[in-house]
Amino acid sequence: MSDPYTLKIHVLNGDPEGVRIIDRMNWTGQGIVFPRADWPSIKSRESFARPGIYILAGYDADDRAFFLKVRDVVEAAVSEATFRQVAQKLQKTRDIRLTGDPVKSVEVLANRYTLNDTERTGVLRHLIVEGDLSAYGLVNAVTNFSQDVEDYDRATEFEVLGGKLIELAPADWKEVVNAA
Repeated sequence: MSDPYTLKIHVLNGDPEGVRIIDRMNWTGQGIVFPRADWPSIKSRESFARPGIYILAGYDADDRAFFLKVRDVVEAAVSEATFRQVAQKLQKTRDIRLTGDPVKSVEVLANRYTLNDTERTGVLRHLIVEGDLSAYGLVNAVTNFSQDVEDYDRATEFEVLGGKLIELAPADWKEVVNAA
């Protein structure tokens, strides 16, 4: 049996059959569901400028073949090798300790990635509550704070920031972890 998880569905215009953005908590991806007829009006959304897998569905004879192709792409993207690669990156962040002042570490992060005072305070609160004073703990504080953000696009930016932080090389963490 799979582990339980939470889905958050944002109904953009109040119509449950219209555009819906689906987030799985603590996951950096997102799903966007909409009627085929709405494509011209939503294709300019910022969400579609990011890398991802986009599925345009409807009542078309080619949909089955299309979905089989998508299945193949998704299976390749979530292969065991890809999972191991991401897990190794996460493990590396666990080994990077916050040796300076955690408050200053969050300030450096806030200045580097343009977080306002409320966001900085929220990330710091999550870092303290979670009690993991490592780069991994800071990544989790950033992505967990995204769940507190009311604005959907800004919350998504925090999830993306978490992904960027995971990609940082250990040398790029120095200013953050040694802040005093």
